[in-house]
Amino acid sequence: MKSGTIKRAGIKRAGLILSVIVWACSSAGAQKADLFSKIEGTFRTNEPDWKLEKVLRGPSENPARASITLRQGSKQASIDVWIWKTPKDAHEMFSGQVMAMDNTRGTKTMKRDLANLGEENYMWANPRGEAWPTIDFRKGNVFVSVFAPTIPLAERFARYVLEQVSQTQ
Repeated sequence: MKSGTIKRAGIKRAGLILSVIVWACSSAGAQKADLFSKIEGTFRTNEPDWKLEKVLRGPSENPARASITLRQGSKQASIDVWIWKTPKDAHEMFSGQVMAMDNTRGTKTMKRDLANLGEENYMWANPRGEAWPTIDFRKGNVFVSVFAPTIPLAERFARYVLEQVSQTQ
């Protein structure tokens, strides 16, 4: 009788653990989808002249990813957002992207950091103008890359994304 009770308790415990794991995973997936939806909504509300031309969402695994392409006439901008399990993972991606940019585009652009944009950030911009900068930043476990026609536009788009990321952390 005692071994039957122990088996039932073990089965109940395993079922409870499995339920908690499923709930945690579905909750994290819902949070990721919610962040991506909020970012899209921010652009629809704050930038009505910029149309969401394409929105691609990657798997909900690690990392979850969304890629947004915006268009205003012949102008185009892109925002890529990766949500990692940990801030360390996002930091490693940020560091790798910085190294890659420094070794490629960074050889012909000016690199600088931006005030109050996440926990880590850099912008690579044309030294002779404001055309086509790239901004990469990290806040917590989220890494974001913005590419836009002008510096003011890229900064504005990056801050829209940061606002939504900050509200979810």
